Amino acid sequence: MGSITTTAMLQSCRWCFAIAFALLIVACEKEEFPIVIEDEEEDEEVFDTTSYEIHEVEFAMGENYETQLWYDLESNTIVKIGDRLAWDIAFDGEDGQHWITLNSSVGMMAANSGSTDFNAVTSDAGLSYRADHPWRFTDSLSLGDWWNNTTVWVIDLGFKTDGTSRGKRKVLFSLLDDGSLQLRWANLNGNSEQTGTISKNSAYNRIGFSFSEGNEITFEPMKTEYDLFFTRYHNIFHDPYQPYLVVGVLLNPFATLAAEEWKTDFDDIDTLLTDNMVFSDTADIIGYDWKFFNLENNFFTVYPDRNFLVKDQNDLLFKLRFLDFYNRDGVKGYPQMELQRLK
Repeated sequence: MGSITTTAMLQSCRWCFAIAFALLIVACEKEEFPIVIEDEEEDEEVFDTTSYEIHEVEFAMGENYETQLWYDLESNTIVKIGDRLAWDIAFDGEDGQHWITLNSSVGMMAANSGSTDFNAVTSDAGLSYRADHPWRFTDSLSLGDWWNNTTVWVIDLGFKTDGTSRGKRKVLFSLLDDGSLQLRWANLNGNSEQTGTISKNSAYNRIGFSFSEGNEITFEPMKTEYDLFFTRYHNIFHDPYQPYLVVGVLLNPFATLAAEEWKTDFDDIDTLLTDNMVFSDTADIIGYDWKFFNLENNFFTVYPDRNFLVKDQNDLLFKLRFLDFYNRDGVKGYPQMELQRLK
């Protein structure tokens, strides 16, 4: 009987000891606190961790800039390469638009004769020639709103690659009922008179025409296929008026925007930086002045800190800068560009 009582007492003591030990453990445990996720807009530092591949691309325009190139950022592809001598004028492909542009890459300019008599125009004496501002500045095109009059235009076809003249033509433009453009042209002395037509095609920004071939030319890709146009073109200086041929990059006029960023290192440009940037559809916002020409050593030098942002027609965002204007053999006319997609 005493043995049973002793055993029960021992078991009771063990239970009491276990309970006391558990209470001691609980008393020593650290107090738990709820985890508060703070509002990221107010307190949390946000980093742009998006990382796309960086590409370097060379654009082989040639030492005399005889080649025009159209480039698509998303696919990192030169989608078309063309001879800048292949076309002379271009007609706006959009329905209801009648703008005519000149091929300024060869130095073309135009003058209004003031006469409506095609046969009476035999000379350009006393006429004032004007060049096109980079396309999209329609109020600065040399032919302007030509459809509001029926005057004969004299067109200077510019220069061949060797610098010799390509001659001049007198041209009369007419709109047809279906929106097409009809041309009548000849040499100033009246020889070699011909007619031709440029049809509308809204899949393209412009449809070209060659006076020497006598027909329209699809000289550029469809407007949905490219973002940047590498070419020589006229930059217009004022006071006094002076067209000057430069080599650079023009935006696709179709739903393509760009912005300059010359204060931030290329590697530090991310989507957070670009959120509040103002983008422009100005055709020559990239233009030509990412480089400068040193007269003393006859050499082009690229500004390494002139960065550009481009939004394509699919709203994809890219950053780019130029690395060089020469190829590995030291020949000019081979712009090298570094680019990266941001989103």
